Amino acid sequence: MEGIAYALLFAIGLAIYFLPTLVGWKKKNVIAIFTLNLLLGWSVIGWVIALVWAVAKDTGTPTVNVHSTNNLPNPSATDELIKLQNLRNSGALTESEFTDLKSKILNKS
Repeated sequence: MEGIAYALLFAIGLAIYFLPTLVGWKKKNVIAIFTLNLLLGWSVIGWVIALVWAVAKDTGTPTVNVHSTNNLPNPSATDELIKLQNLRNSGALTESEFTDLKSKILNKS
């Protein structure tokens, strides 16, 4: 019976130790949170930093609406392609997203 109590106590301690990883499980940077939790979780500061990181809101990639409707005049296809290329170069768009949007612009023209 004493062995079960120790095993249960160990499991609860392990769950508390890895609480930041469990909280941030569905985040895009869960591996970094886990690494910080594993290596520096023994220090209270490292554990707290990992927990704060796990509960912080993810900064997602911005959504791109190439065909926005506003009061500005319609940009030319060349202008839209330049904007798309800048977004791809900055990392806001993947290569496949860039290709899809580029083909939509070229088909619209």
